[in-house]
Amino acid sequence: MRNRLLILAVALTVSAAMPWVVAGAQFGLGGFGHVWGQYENGPYGLLDEFSVTMGPLVSFTDGAVRWDLWYGFDPVQAGWIADAPTPLADRSLNVWLDELGWRLWYGEPLSVTAGYSRLHCEALPVPTEPYYAAGEWFAHHLTAGLGVRVGGFWVLAEVGLRWWNWLDVPAAPDLASEFGVYYASGLTVPLNAAGALPGREPLEALPVTIEESFPVDCGDWSWHGQVGRIENLDGELHLFIEDEEQRLMQQFACGLGRFALDVEITPHVSYTDQYYQGVILRYQDDDNFFAVDLRADGYVRFVKVVEGVWETVRGWRRAIGYRTGARNRLRIIAPGNRFVVYLNGHRILTAREVSFRKGDVALFAGTQDGRGHSVSFDNLSIREIPPGTVLDPRTVAAQEVELAIRTASVLALGAGSVIGFMEEREPIGFAFAAAALYALFGDSTHILHVE
Repeated sequence: MRNRLLILAVALTVSAAMPWVVAGAQFGLGGFGHVWGQYENGPYGLLDEFSVTMGPLVSFTDGAVRWDLWYGFDPVQAGWIADAPTPLADRSLNVWLDELGWRLWYGEPLSVTAGYSRLHCEALPVPTEPYYAAGEWFAHHLTAGLGVRVGGFWVLAEVGLRWWNWLDVPAAPDLASEFGVYYASGLTVPLNAAGALPGREPLEALPVTIEESFPVDCGDWSWHGQVGRIENLDGELHLFIEDEEQRLMQQFACGLGRFALDVEITPHVSYTDQYYQGVILRYQDDDNFFAVDLRADGYVRFVKVVEGVWETVRGWRRAIGYRTGARNRLRIIAPGNRFVVYLNGHRILTAREVSFRKGDVALFAGTQDGRGHSVSFDNLSIREIPPGTVLDPRTVAAQEVELAIRTASVLALGAGSVIGFMEEREPIGFAFAAAALYALFGDSTHILHVE
């Protein structure tokens, strides 16, 4: 009996070592309600009432296949709702009936289902009122049927075999197994709707539209009257600014709408907030553009300029993973009206802005009160993103780090679920199992669906 629960928990730990499982599963949370019907041989206390279980479930989907795992209890048998069944009405018994199970779905909206569920009933007499039907029993169910899923709501009807395991119920019914029709309904809310979409691919799989390791044909550049120096040195683009409150840029005319940009930035200045550099996006002219500003002290922001008016869309915040005085790899994903910025594999900023749908790209440097700013750019690449793409914008190294963290988390949580089931603490075991499933399937915050 407990072996079935251990198999479930061990399966979670084993799946942590399978990197292919992580790719593309949709994870959801929800609740369910089962109607298991009325038991035969009613003279045995709580067995003369309908069994209705309800509780939380976790669900994950890969294409047309879905698995549900749930844990619930019966509030009717416990006397929490409706009229308490005999002998509960006189409080001569304390009864707890709970359920643990999992189910396979195939197809949508009409689905074929198959599942296993195990009901556990424990009836204990109160200290002052011993009752002859007190005891413990299990009912196991193997079921198959049809279900309908519309959005997050689902209903199903299944035919199944129920068999009994009477542990210590005095005068147990002469009942070993029976067939029945069972019903269930519930609601599942997906937490990573993009996760189940087909066609997910890494950013590196997209063809490069513009690539510059430098040199480029560029010379002195003047913008808003501020003059600096732009040079190609050792295959890198260098921007030099001597005076305060200046901004200098090198423009690349591409006019892209949906794109991903990679560039390596090395500021040759001290760790201070007086110097900054970055990327200008959707450039129309000197008075209309977006910009990602990265300060030399490791802070980042997103600004827009419309008709010459500057507005901070995302204010200064510390950029995780910033390397002081060293080379930093900046990645900007611009699918339509969204902007997602990564620095050295860490997501550091997100923004939404619809002022400009297309435009050019530029690399820039700027000063506030400081003098003598120098910054170099290298390995610039720009990729167009086709509509309908499901994209993982992280670097391969960042994905491998996340996979290692997920593996460790699932192993630890899976071990917790094993211990919970072994110690007959099934709510704890289910909670750990649900957390393990979330660690395995739930993190889709990096996935982008480009419309």
